[in-house]
Amino acid sequence: MYDFYQDNKTYCISFFILFLVCAVGIWLVYDYGRNERIQNNTDITVESIDQRIESAAGRLEQAAGNITEAEQAIHGAAGSIERGSAAAAEITDGINECQAIIERCVQRSGRIQNIVNDIETANR
Repeated sequence: MYDFYQDNKTYCISFFILFLVCAVGIWLVYDYGRNERIQNNTDITVESIDQRIESAAGRLEQAAGNITEAEQAIHGAAGSIERGSAAAAEITDGINECQAIIERCVQRSGRIQNIVNDIETANR
């Protein structure tokens, strides 16, 4: 009976070792390519993150400038409100003074009317 393995033992072992070496070689090539793809994706991701950080920093600086401008506008508005309040107080004082003058004039007019009535009564 013919035993293939016994007759070709050296060839079978050599073929098996060659198969293992090829399998390991293919695996190493695949793994190297996979590592390259992972590294490439990582590099792209890091660059994208850097760009987004720079963009966010620019937007933060712009927002800080807008906040500063808004603070200045608020301070200007507060000054305008204070000046308006002072002007309103002056106007209110003027109105109160005018009302006091009107009240005195009404009182004097009443007295004058009484005097005129007294004179008319005395003349009749």
